[in-house]
Amino acid sequence: MALGRQGLTPTSSEVVSELPFGFWVSLIGRGNHYDQRLWRTTLYQAFPGYRGGRHALHRKLEFLRVLRNEIAHHAPISHQHLNADQVAIMAMLGFVDAPLADLVALYGPVPAVLPRARSCDEQGLAFCQLWTSRPGDGQRPDLVGPRSSPSLLVPPSEDLP
Repeated sequence: MALGRQGLTPTSSEVVSELPFGFWVSLIGRGNHYDQRLWRTTLYQAFPGYRGGRHALHRKLEFLRVLRNEIAHHAPISHQHLNADQVAIMAMLGFVDAPLADLVALYGPVPAVLPRARSCDEQGLAFCQLWTSRPGDGQRPDLVGPRSSPSLLVPPSEDLP
């Protein structure tokens, strides 16, 4: 942290803001009795819109962490199923803050950027159902997702230029 190198003591807010996304995802994961020490006592409250187990939530967060890293490190993502990725992002935002998710859905620019993307409802994909269905329905997010689903963006006959 830059403040520490300058001989200044950072505030708790400054420390928290410097922690990477992967750190927060790891708090939901396995390790060091996190379920007893963190999840059941307090951390579940960070996801008031989520009803389900910690492991399922961790898999969803891990998916988003990988997607975030691909984008942050300028990996090509145009071949991915961006509509399904948007569904995943919006679902997680809804788990954390449902009114904010509603605002982002209403005013967010992503649907305008992906004008040829078809909705998950049109596709009927299991991945989209995973993010919008109740946890524990028997679906496995490690097997069902945008990287294993048929194309969401365009039918094979409508290749992008």
